[in-house]
Amino acid sequence: MNLDWLESGRAQFYRLAAHMPHALLIHGERGTGKYHLAMEVVASLLCDQPRQQAGPACGQCKNCVMFAGDNHPDIH
Repeated sequence: MNLDWLESGRAQFYRLAAHMPHALLIHGERGTGKYHLAMEVVASLLCDQPRQQAGPACGQCKNCVMFAGDNHPDIH
């Protein structure tokens, strides 16, 4: 799914990442990509080596591999 239209939401998340609250509420209309955005956020938080200090997940570290394989112990 192409989430380019959510770029402002992504940018806002990455700005907050250094001061992450204890919970996030992602809401909106059905079919707008909320789940995919949430999974991107989760992957970024779990990543051992984000591409920037607070940025997208690397996709290669142990946590990213487990997350991609639906096998990360922190996700259920």
